[in-house]
Amino acid sequence: MNHSLGTVIDYVNNPEKTGEKVTDRQTIKYQSDDLQGLVNVMDYAMNENKTENKLYVSGLNCDPKYARDQMIMTKERFNKTDKRIAYHMIQSFAPGEVTPQLAHSIGIEYAQKMFGDKYEVVIATHLNTDSIHNHFIINSVSFEDGKKYHMGKGTVQQMRKLNDDICKAHNLSVPVKQLGRGTYGYQNIIDFKKDGGELNTFAKNIDEVIEMSVTRQQFYDEMKRRGYVFDFSRMHPRIFFPGKDRARRWETISQIMGEEYSQEAVEERIAGNWIPKKREPQDDPRQIFFGSDHPTFNYREYKVVYFKFISGLKFIQMRPRTNRELYFLLGDELKKMDRLIEQQSLMIRNNLNTSEEVLHFRNARASMLSSLTDERTELRKKLKTAIRNEDLTVQDEVRNNVANMTERIKQIRNEVKICDRLLTDAPVIIDKLSVIDGTNSSDEKTKGKEITYESRN
Repeated sequence: MNHSLGTVIDYVNNPEKTGEKVTDRQTIKYQSDDLQGLVNVMDYAMNENKTENKLYVSGLNCDPKYARDQMIMTKERFNKTDKRIAYHMIQSFAPGEVTPQLAHSIGIEYAQKMFGDKYEVVIATHLNTDSIHNHFIINSVSFEDGKKYHMGKGTVQQMRKLNDDICKAHNLSVPVKQLGRGTYGYQNIIDFKKDGGELNTFAKNIDEVIEMSVTRQQFYDEMKRRGYVFDFSRMHPRIFFPGKDRARRWETISQIMGEEYSQEAVEERIAGNWIPKKREPQDDPRQIFFGSDHPTFNYREYKVVYFKFISGLKFIQMRPRTNRELYFLLGDELKKMDRLIEQQSLMIRNNLNTSEEVLHFRNARASMLSSLTDERTELRKKLKTAIRNEDLTVQDEVRNNVANMTERIKQIRNEVKICDRLLTDAPVIIDKLSVIDGTNSSDEKTKGKEITYESRN
């Protein structure tokens, strides 16, 4: 280590970082340059320039007030006062996860398990930064047999594992291993836990979109609309976050966020392979659509049929496990819920109740569409004439009229398409409602299927 021992011990024992002021300080100076280094590292650990309210300093196999003297005496006893004089380690915790007392007790526990049988250790907990952390000053010479402590690669791994095991036992965060590259530091964990963090926002979006999705495609489409792009072209799926050019592997992100956010878990949640917090088993699944009594509505009233059917779909969508049979029976309709809601909205806006009213409305709109299209064609001819005559006033007026008419045509054409879909989907809905009801509404169903209308534009 570059710092001398006295400096580091004084630094970690600094009252501004750990708490109340140390009144019984050591002022002994040593002659040997190597032993003076021990003094300096202690001074570094116990610097008085930054005082907090309470001091968290402990000694393992030594008294922290006299740690320098004890460590130096151990070295002199075994005539090992040269080369590496001490080890200085830092143990950090994620911001907001630990109290000073807990951090200090974890530091003592760690030191006891790692060095307690042979080495003198000073443990100091610093509170002066956002992240509470422990400092350890370990004498390089054992007080028991005089052997020096050697910190090889295997020892470092052992230290990390012990640290992680202790932190996990106290339900604290630990750095997560990133496949193929180093480790994810605390910043990634903090980003996930902190409200407004990139990973925290990503998790909230996943939860929200899963609630509103029935199919995988619906989930990925909505996530894309929110700015998240999923790339499945490689062996390991990647995710591009909003505004970011560099992708992140899904599997490594899920290691930070938790298994419930892995690709497999997300798709299982979408598919219904998860247990809702409240499950209400249905003895009679018909109650979902018809209430407790026998169905009383008329299958010819499309608006009522849609209201009952969509209400039932939403019920099943929220409880896939308790209504599996219906979930699979109505799988196609669950996938196109938005389309059915769009059809229902058109009927409500225009007060359409029966198939005949829908058909009449559709044909009227088709006729209006044809007239508006012809009128727009005439306006475009007028615009060409104005351009040839270089009449700017007429050009602007005609262009505005054409633009307004184009918007109107687009709206009417969409209404015609919705009617076409409604007249196709409604008989299928009635068929499935009849299956659920257990009754035979063949006359109504046949009548619905025999509906004809003018050719589409």
